[in-house]
Amino acid sequence: MSQAAQALPPKKYSAKRSRIVAAGTEVLNQQGTRGFTLVAVAKLMAMHPVSLTYYFKTREDLFQACMLSTIDRFSQMAAAAQAVKGTGRDRVAAFIANYFVARREIALRREPQLASFAELKRLERDPASPITQAFGGMLRSVQALFGDEADPITRAVRSRLLIEHLGWTRGWIDLYEPEAFEAVGARLTDIVLGGMPAKDQAWPGRAPFVIGAQSDASQRNRFLIAASHLINRHGYEAVSVDRIASSLNVTKGSFYHHNADKEALLMACFERSFELMREAVGGATGRNGWEKLASAVAALAAYQSAEEGWRLLRNYAIATLNTEERPKIIAKYRETAARFSALIAEGIGDGSIRPIDPLIGSQLVLGVINASSYLGGWARAASEADGVNDLARPGLMGLYGHS
Repeated sequence: MSQAAQALPPKKYSAKRSRIVAAGTEVLNQQGTRGFTLVAVAKLMAMHPVSLTYYFKTREDLFQACMLSTIDRFSQMAAAAQAVKGTGRDRVAAFIANYFVARREIALRREPQLASFAELKRLERDPASPITQAFGGMLRSVQALFGDEADPITRAVRSRLLIEHLGWTRGWIDLYEPEAFEAVGARLTDIVLGGMPAKDQAWPGRAPFVIGAQSDASQRNRFLIAASHLINRHGYEAVSVDRIASSLNVTKGSFYHHNADKEALLMACFERSFELMREAVGGATGRNGWEKLASAVAALAAYQSAEEGWRLLRNYAIATLNTEERPKIIAKYRETAARFSALIAEGIGDGSIRPIDPLIGSQLVLGVINASSYLGGWARAASEADGVNDLARPGLMGLYGHS
């Protein structure tokens, strides 16, 4: 702590530091990792940048504080849910409800924003780092909500899926007024816990068809696949043109023969991911809406979680986009969600899908697809899981749905 900071009364110092963390989180959410600087945060705070360094010496110091604050708030939500008397289902429902209360308070500007866990991709994981330790502890507290009602792998996968579902809401919650968040949370909880299909419908068991087989072999798409894999794994900032070219054993010149620059490549990776989701919906097979939906999601989950997977760009990369490109990609996600919403509506109409909110259901589908690329890492036991049956299945059939 600097001498100037030490001169402040502890309560005033702590309060000011908390306001800086809140401002830093807001900048991180609005401008992404590339726009996250001490200068940008100081500007939002109407402070001189030098004054801000009394509290945080570097950008990385402030980044860590923003992430630890968000992780702590999730841990508090889980602790409050753990105190609820009842079953694991009751505790998970309480956790989701706590999250939507927080989102309402954030929307009404009564609480500071929550940082996106997408930003953790900026870090090379050090098991001893405070963020790794805190995030792992938070995940374990979410796993504990399920109690002993499931085996360790199931708890690990489903807790990770639950966090993904909640994190995904930041891309669509603005479609509703804050006063409606409680009802929205209840409808989401109904789907997350109870699933989508009617009771007489089954899970396909495996992906009934393959996507990407025709396009993946092209040289252009080889660059997009390699870039998507590396960005998903390490984050956009950590992936250079040299690293992408090296992964394909080609020259840097070959990269620029097929791509204008790294930013154009990122946008192309997004476009290719949307094309593959359109391919999955277009190739969906089945006798009813549920079977078509399940087959499309199973195909995407198999594609994403295969041994050579991570080939669909995860939504985490949105955080790296500039303010001009980000709304375009968010609009594309909503357009893609509408395609899945149409399958859900078809299933509701023919009785194969129980009455649920198609809009919320379609967003949960996108969350499942996004999550299927990453089963290991923070939830170590999840690395042993199968993306189609251990993640996509409970994602659509519910954490407590029928088999």
